[in-house]
Amino acid sequence: MPVNQQHREYEKNKNQWKRIRDAVSGEDAVKDAGVEHLPRPAGQDNYDYKQYLKRAMYYGASGRTSQGLVGAIFRKDPTIETPAKMAEFMENVTLTGLPFNNFAKMAVEEVITMGRGGILVDRPSGDAGRAYLRLYPAESIINWRTTEKDGSEVLEQIVLHEERQRADNDGFGTEFYNVYRVLSFDETDGYTVRVFEEGEDEGETFFTEIEQYQPNRRGERFDYIPFVFLSPNDLTPPVDKSPLIDLVNVNLSHYRTQADLEQANYLTSSPTPYIIGQKNAEQANWSIGSGTIWFLSEGASTGMLEYTGGGLTYLEQSLDRKQGMMALLGARLLEESKRTAEAAETVRLRGSGESSILASIADTVSDGLKKALEWAAAWEGVSGDISIELNTDFMDAKLNPQELTALVQAWQAGAMGQADMLYNLQRGEMLRPDYDIDMIQDEIDAENGATSERNQADIDADDDDDDDQPQLALVGE
Repeated sequence: MPVNQQHREYEKNKNQWKRIRDAVSGEDAVKDAGVEHLPRPAGQDNYDYKQYLKRAMYYGASGRTSQGLVGAIFRKDPTIETPAKMAEFMENVTLTGLPFNNFAKMAVEEVITMGRGGILVDRPSGDAGRAYLRLYPAESIINWRTTEKDGSEVLEQIVLHEERQRADNDGFGTEFYNVYRVLSFDETDGYTVRVFEEGEDEGETFFTEIEQYQPNRRGERFDYIPFVFLSPNDLTPPVDKSPLIDLVNVNLSHYRTQADLEQANYLTSSPTPYIIGQKNAEQANWSIGSGTIWFLSEGASTGMLEYTGGGLTYLEQSLDRKQGMMALLGARLLEESKRTAEAAETVRLRGSGESSILASIADTVSDGLKKALEWAAAWEGVSGDISIELNTDFMDAKLNPQELTALVQAWQAGAMGQADMLYNLQRGEMLRPDYDIDMIQDEIDAENGATSERNQADIDADDDDDDDQPQLALVGE
């Protein structure tokens, strides 16, 4: 089999991924796909279909929803703990100048949108260079194979597609070509990377190995493939359902209905004249407008064809219904603001489904990013704890003045401990999120201690001043 052989799960899902990618990208990508997303009505020639396609309007619910959900996770900065020696690495995790936070946002966006992605930790052969991270979208992870080792399922081989570019023969243009990166083990069970370039000769496709290397640290080979799969639920190779696929399907159905409505409006918006009983009608110039005279045959009659019935109303109602479906499937940003205020419990229940999915994605991607950073640190010989925690608080939960006052009063009255009060203050976004309760408590104690020392110093200073004042004595007569 050739190196570009696709896994059966990839074959099964690639059309769906194309649909999602187009829907999220927006109107231009959807229309560029032509009949794939907007079938040609029977009887239309190429010109009529182009006009039909041009009049269609795409409602960008999928893209806006994806951006909104990513924004919800990154409403607060991730909580990150890494060894001090990794500070420079975190400022440029890809060797292209991309900081870790931006890389994390890209990874989350891929999982929310496609339901799949992957991170490769790579390092040049020998001691030259350093480790770096590379993000692969679902469409680039074309094949993989696992095996059982010591009772666990481990990755045995994975094939990644990459598109590279080089100068054309004239030195000015750009030629794009395909390469396939194969991650596997050699005969010594050492991790090996091979890169194949795709070529074509007389209509036949062939592949040439252009690079092979064994990433290592000071001569020590790796006995694992440093690639971590990302999905909404776990870090395993099987393909999971995209969180957006149901929304995308309704979004594209809405697009087709919108196209039919625009076409119907175009065809029926202007009344059309008709003549009955006119002799030699084909020889006349039937212009319409002021100053135009029609000479009709005896007994001929005229009229105007106008649209009647409820057909367009049905299309408009269908659009409204599908917009409501998209809102229920996660496109909360598309809903019009209600004129009446909703109860807090109602809002909480309406958002609970989306929050649970987002929380799972945030936790899973956090685990994947942590694993990738741990590999990179080990490759660079850096020791120490690594912790990555993406935000799972997606709603603005700041305490209002009344709630803050009630909370402090409850603490002062002894109804709750100081740790509980600090916990609620932090959840209410009144305290910095990157400190845990113990750290906040230590800071309060330190500040209180410093304040006590200052107060005592002021008291001592006052006493010294009193000693320097003249003393008055009562002298008896």
